[in-house]
Amino acid sequence: GVVVNRSVVHLSIAFVRRLAGLLLLTPRLHAQATTQPASNKADALYDRITPSLVVVQYVWENELGREEVNGAGIIVKPDGLVMTSLSLFDIPMRGQIFRVPDAQMKEFKILVPSQKHDADEMPATFVGRDDRTGVAFIKTTKPQKWSAIQFDPSVHLSVGDHVVSVGLLPKNAAYKTYFTQGMISATLRGETPQLLVVGGGLGCIGSPVFDSQGRAIGLV
Repeated sequence: GVVVNRSVVHLSIAFVRRLAGLLLLTPRLHAQATTQPASNKADALYDRITPSLVVVQYVWENELGREEVNGAGIIVKPDGLVMTSLSLFDIPMRGQIFRVPDAQMKEFKILVPSQKHDADEMPATFVGRDDRTGVAFIKTTKPQKWSAIQFDPSVHLSVGDHVVSVGLLPKNAAYKTYFTQGMISATLRGETPQLLVVGGGLGCIGSPVFDSQGRAIGLV
């Protein structure tokens, strides 16, 4: 049988409307993949999305010292607005999760990965967070001309539908992007609609998620 690390996927249309977003929030899942998308479609999606993935970095400054924290971010506006998961600001401490207060978050940067040289670092500011949908926004201090991901709120997902994700590997792997896929296996009830995803695992937390047509539907 297939061994699955169970988790719940949350779908929410209560995203910032000006970004036309539909959020998909899920931890990593692991299972045997059941089908493979056409390689040409996967390659095209991978190439299209890679320039829109960045790293969000900040310094957590507290009474015990300073600690650098980073995680995946998604460019959602060409001028430099980046969305990331609120879990980037959750720090495990003594068996519990501690949410870093705004006042302790310092020195925000957006890192733009490159396979030819070290990531470019750009000063940024913390714009705000949405606790209900589990996302936060950071923006570069100087305007950019980046390729942004446009989320499609009209996409309807059902049990059996396949979803894919493009994630970022850690710093020691030069933030290389990678492609993963999964399948919706159940719908659950909650404050927001919830989906259970299995079938190969999605990307790291904060990675964008797409339906089988390549339309952006949310983030991990």
